[in-house]
Parts: sequence; C-alpha cells; structure tokens
Amino acid sequence: MRRLRSGAIATTNSQDDKALELLTRAEPLVREAGDRVQLVALLANRAYALDNLGDVEGALAGSSQALESARSLGDTETVSQLLVNRGTVFTR
Repeated sequence: MRRLRSGAIATTNSQDDKALELLTRAEPLVREAGDRVQLVALLANRAYALDNLGDVEGALAGSSQALESARSLGDTETVSQLLVNRGTVFTR
C-alpha cells in the first residue's frame, strides 16, 4: 500500500506524472488484496491525476469506476465527492 500512499501524496503535491505511475503500479496489488475501499481511493486519485494531465477521457473513465465501486460499498460521502469531481472535469 506504500505505492498507493505515495501516489496520493504525489497527486496532492502536483506531481501528477509520478502519481499516475505509482497508482498504476499499485492497482494490481490493491485488487489482489481485495481492499475495495483502497481501490476506490486509488481510482479516484488516478482520475484526478489524469484530469490534471489533460486526459479528460481517462479521468472520466477512472472516476466512473471509482463511482461504481463507492456506490456498491454504500459510501455516500465518497459518491458525492466523486460526483463533484466529475462535474469539475466537465467544466474544463
């Protein structure tokens, strides 16, 4: 999970290329661990990085995956934040 934390930190620090690399490398590990909460966080952070890098389609696809997973978990707080983030992508 170190890559996931590092990726989230890199995104927060506007190091989106590095974040994307770390989060992409962490995804198979998170999926293998079966940690759906961390998977939502990973997908959301990766979508954020993709948006910052100008990949609107990638950002929307990633946020759709995160949104679907958050809904299946019943995580209404994350669902609402993801919807706000998706709205931001559409306004660019």
